[in-house]
Amino acid sequence: MDTKKNVSVLGSCATRDNFNSKFNENYKEFYECILTQNQTSIISLMSEKIGFSEEDLGDLEEYTKWNVRTDFNKEFLLLLKEKAPDYLIMDFFADIHFGCIQLEGNKFITNNRWMVWKTEYYKRLKATEDILTLNIQDHTEKYIELWKCSLDKLANFLKEELPDCKVIIHKARNVRKILTEDCAEFIDLSTSGKVKKENVEVLNSLWDQLDNYAINAHNWNFIELPESTTFEGHPWGPFYVHYTMDYYHQFLNQLHGIVIQDIVNDSDNELLRDIVHDWAKRNNENLLLDKNITLTLERLIFEEKRKNHKLKLEIEKLKKECNLNYQFKKTFKKVPFVTKFYRVINKGIK
Repeated sequence: MDTKKNVSVLGSCATRDNFNSKFNENYKEFYECILTQNQTSIISLMSEKIGFSEEDLGDLEEYTKWNVRTDFNKEFLLLLKEKAPDYLIMDFFADIHFGCIQLEGNKFITNNRWMVWKTEYYKRLKATEDILTLNIQDHTEKYIELWKCSLDKLANFLKEELPDCKVIIHKARNVRKILTEDCAEFIDLSTSGKVKKENVEVLNSLWDQLDNYAINAHNWNFIELPESTTFEGHPWGPFYVHYTMDYYHQFLNQLHGIVIQDIVNDSDNELLRDIVHDWAKRNNENLLLDKNITLTLERLIFEEKRKNHKLKLEIEKLKKECNLNYQFKKTFKKVPFVTKFYRVINKGIK
C-alpha cells in the first residue's frame, strides 16, 4: 500500500504553498503534488480553449508563459484525468481577485493582471478597445450565476471521469493586517502601500458565497483555518493570501485529519473506525479550544526570532494530548499513511 497521497491543486499559492518545503518541511513524507493549475478562474477553465501561438505569449519568463498557456489551452482537465490524483484541492482566488475576459462565443480567459496582461495577445486585445471584462465585484449576480454553472460542469466532469478523486475546498481568505518588520505592531494591509488596495470585507464575503455553494451543492470536504495575517518576512512578500507560517502547519494538520478520516471511512475494520472516531472527537475538541487563543503575533515572533521555540513547545503539548494507546498503534500497523502520521506526531513536526 502506498504511504503517500497524490494531490492536485486548482487555485493559488494560498493552497499550493502548503506543498512547498519552505512552508511545510516534511510534507513530502505524506503527499506528492503531481499537478497544479495556478490562478485560473473556474469560468475560464470550463470554457472552450482558445487558439494562440507562442509569439502571442511574448518575451516572458517560462513560469509566466506556463501560467498563461495553461489558462488558454485548458489542458488541466486532460492532465487531471490522466494523472488521477487521490485529492483535488481548490481555492477560488482567481475568481475573487481577477475575474474573466470574455472572447467570442463561449470562450473566456482569466483577467490575470500579473500574467495575461504582459502578453502580446492581451496587448493586441486591449488595443481594439473592445475588450469585455467580467468580475465578481462589479457584476456580482451575473458573475456568480456563470461561475456556478461552470463549477457544476467541473463537478460533473469529476464525477464521470474521476469518481475516486476526493475534492477539498480550501476556504482561504484575504487577510486584513500586516505585521511590521520589527514585529512591533499590526497595520492595515490594504492601506499600507505594499499591495493593491482592496475592500477585504467585500471580497471575503463574496468568497464565502463561492465556497459555501461548492461545499453544499456538491458535498465536498473543506479546510477552514482561523483568520491569519501577513508579514514582511514571507518568502513571496506580504500579500492578502501570504500567511504567517503557522497557517501552513495548521493546513497540513487539517489535511491529515481529512485523509485519516477517509481511510477510516473506506475501511471495513469496525474497531479501526471506532478508535479513530473517538480519537478525532477528542482531537477536534482540543483544536476548538485552541481557536479561541490569540496566537498569530506570539507565534510569528517565536518562529522568526526564537527559531520555532514556541512551535516545538506546542508540538510537545500536542504529543501529550494526542497520545494514542497501544491498541490504536497495533490496529494501524497495516495502514502505512496513518502509521507515518502517528510517528511524526510523536517525534515532532519538523
